[in-house]
Amino acid sequence: MSDANDAISFIYKTAPVFAMAQGNHDRLAEYRKSKKSLLMLASNENSAAMREAEAYAHPEYLDLLDEIKMAQVEAITLKLQIEAAKLRVEVYRTESANNRTIDR
Repeated sequence: MSDANDAISFIYKTAPVFAMAQGNHDRLAEYRKSKKSLLMLASNENSAAMREAEAYAHPEYLDLLDEIKMAQVEAITLKLQIEAAKLRVEVYRTESANNRTIDR
């Protein structure tokens, strides 16, 4: 980003993408609980501890954990890019103030 306007434009364009990524992560994180319950219900084990262990080890549950990880990586990456753009605006503001001081 070459200037503050580019940074502001980036934030404006990226905010909805970040919101969607964060929402996707949150939904997957909540779905994880439902998936565990569904897998426990489908288990043929007698004890709750064994049903839970089987659910946690199930390939579908492990795949869901990978999806959650990828969603979190995407959301955090976008969040940090937005924060970097905000910092670029602050640098521009500081440079502009310094230039005004020098011009006086």
